[in-house]
Amino acid sequence: MSHVAYRVIQEALTNAHKHGTEHRAHVLVHVGKDAVVVTVSNPMDTGTARGRDAAGSGLGLVGLRERVASVRGAVSAGPATAGWKVEARLPLSREDTQ
Repeated sequence: MSHVAYRVIQEALTNAHKHGTEHRAHVLVHVGKDAVVVTVSNPMDTGTARGRDAAGSGLGLVGLRERVASVRGAVSAGPATAGWKVEARLPLSREDTQ
């Protein structure tokens, strides 16, 4: 599960660098009793509409969703206040908490 969390952060930071307006991001990792929630947000110019080709292929997010699903988790990605947010919820197994 820790490898999946690492890859979520890596993909989200890559996207923030490639597509964000300020090449910066905020990373929050919350470890709860039953799950780890990884949230990465970054500023984007919401006033400029970009086409699908300019925005990227979206394959990184597809792969990210598949990787998170492999550990029974869920991921959401999309516009947030003045930017973009990727959030993944990764359930903890008994082995992860010991």
